[in-house]
Amino acid sequence: MKFKEIHPDYQNYTSDTYVVTHMPKDFFNSFQGLIIGAIDESDYPGASLKRVCDIIAKNLPARPTTNTGYSWLIGDLDDFMRKLQSKKLPKILDTIAEISEETEMDLDEINDLFEEIEFGYTISRDRYDGTMWEITKDAESSVESIEEGLKEASEEQTNVLEHLRQAKRHMENISDERSRKDALRDCASALESQLEYYTQKTKLEDAVRTIKTADNNIPRKIIDDAKTIWDRIHQETPDVRHGSAITSDLSEAEALYWIDRIMALVKYLARELED
Repeated sequence: MKFKEIHPDYQNYTSDTYVVTHMPKDFFNSFQGLIIGAIDESDYPGASLKRVCDIIAKNLPARPTTNTGYSWLIGDLDDFMRKLQSKKLPKILDTIAEISEETEMDLDEINDLFEEIEFGYTISRDRYDGTMWEITKDAESSVESIEEGLKEASEEQTNVLEHLRQAKRHMENISDERSRKDALRDCASALESQLEYYTQKTKLEDAVRTIKTADNNIPRKIIDDAKTIWDRIHQETPDVRHGSAITSDLSEAEALYWIDRIMALVKYLARELED
């Protein structure tokens, strides 16, 4: 399987120990050594080396080599590998998968190399699904709670879903403060839209009051949390809304805290109030 089919949100992964969003530069020279080692054990090293060069050229994309001599092909391999370094992680890993299959390379050797450079994935091959990429248990996804919210909200809640999708897009650049403020704004707006959907009240405080007095199983302390979160965000970080004259600080950790808290409430309300 293609790497991005397994990990479509890899850019939102974080790890305290491993590199999970890009390939460390130290990898490429070592992997080139693994390629040459595997090729030299084949029956026709020159032909195998040319096929590897052509795989990389196809994925770059670049014009395939016209060389056939082994020493010339080694030079081509070096050139193609340097160009591959500038590509995004999915392209690099899909290329590695193709090369490993073409050369019948020992996957344990690749995984040992990943571990050595503290790269947070392992490669394996499944009989039916082909190449599989497993991420380290140490990694977390900054959009996991938003993904869960998207799954819980019904298709009829179009505004909720759109706000959550926008928040997810902003989270792709969470290291930028404006992007994480935009993500937080859209998550808060998703909660507001969800409350409006369930109560037909356009003001959040009116929606909260309606749910509190309605015949349902929602504890008052939980639904009161909606207004607590809303007020806290807009008092402490008023510039989550564009056009505010006040500039506030919002760390990545704090943004994730409020987003996770909002998503917990969005998921809870969906589970309790959906028919």
